[in-house]
Amino acid sequence: MLAALAFIPSAAAFTPAIGLSLFALTTAVGAASLGAWRTSALVVVLVGATVLVSPVFFPREELVAVEHVIVGAPLAIVLLGVVLYLNYRKHAKDT
Repeated sequence: MLAALAFIPSAAAFTPAIGLSLFALTTAVGAASLGAWRTSALVVVLVGATVLVSPVFFPREELVAVEHVIVGAPLAIVLLGVVLYLNYRKHAKDT
């Protein structure tokens, strides 16, 4: 939960956002090692989207169109969320 909350202020494209994104990523990896891998997978996608729109990592617009990330990231998150939910329901039914 902490990793997901840390992503919210990291969505801006300035230097502290990159620090918070790295914090969110390390927290997500730690949470995944403790068994919360579904939420961690979503946080990794969100951090990836933050990195793609950040001018620190991609200073040129020709490399990554921000519009594609703005449209693609929510679609990827929804798709991943549906897949993870279906996976959860399948395994919850088995127990």
